[in-house]
Amino acid sequence: YSSFSAERSRVMGKSKYSRRPVRVLRAASGSSAFAPEQGIRYDGLYLVVNCFERRSNGEVYWLFELHKV
Repeated sequence: YSSFSAERSRVMGKSKYSRRPVRVLRAASGSSAFAPEQGIRYDGLYLVVNCFERRSNGEVYWLFELHKV
């Protein structure tokens, strides 16, 4: 699952319904176990298969389930 800002979330939501794949890039800055040690890595094309709204401390976050193409 991935979480994004409001603008990116809108684009990802559209991708879910259009069934168009999204390109995933992973950056070293962050605490993800999937992040590269340094720089940016291209991870390929993914389909957005599901999305979930989460709320925390008054903020709304969207989580997306991605499946590799």
